[in-house]
Amino acid sequence: MSRLWSLPALMLSLLAWGCTLGGPALRYWQDGKIVVYATDNDYDATKLGFDEGGAFLGLVSAPVTDVGSDATHVVVRQGQGNYFILTKRGADTEPDVEGPLTRDAFEKAITEQSLPAFSWSSKTKKPLGGLPWDLVCIGSFVALFTFCLARHIERRSRREPERLGNQQETDQSPSDFL
Repeated sequence: MSRLWSLPALMLSLLAWGCTLGGPALRYWQDGKIVVYATDNDYDATKLGFDEGGAFLGLVSAPVTDVGSDATHVVVRQGQGNYFILTKRGADTEPDVEGPLTRDAFEKAITEQSLPAFSWSSKTKKPLGGLPWDLVCIGSFVALFTFCLARHIERRSRREPERLGNQQETDQSPSDFL
């Protein structure tokens, strides 16, 4: 019976170890492989990166506050004063990054190059999908704890009649046999 308990204990240990490593980044905006994301350490610090299959090549550091794109360009506002223009070079190739630009230089580039408007803002950010890693870990801990507790209660309920039966036999006095 102890072997059955070693499996949940092992699973709980692996889950605890895995949750301390951190989880995937949370995605807020995406155009192909160009992604606005927040790391698992701070879901509020949005960055812009190039997705290389689960790892991000950083293009614009936090805080990325606004982003927009079209077929050839991505425009980025960082904080209150820096702007960036990314020129796409292909689906699997990281874009060229121009910036940081001042507001005046950025507005001039918008009119000269017909750049797209901002379509995403950190003020209204919502994840593209999935749950933050912390919630996944907490939910997994609760589920595993509930499983272990249910197994423990089930095991005790099976042993309880045996124990009561043994007590009744030993608690009988000699006069019960007469």
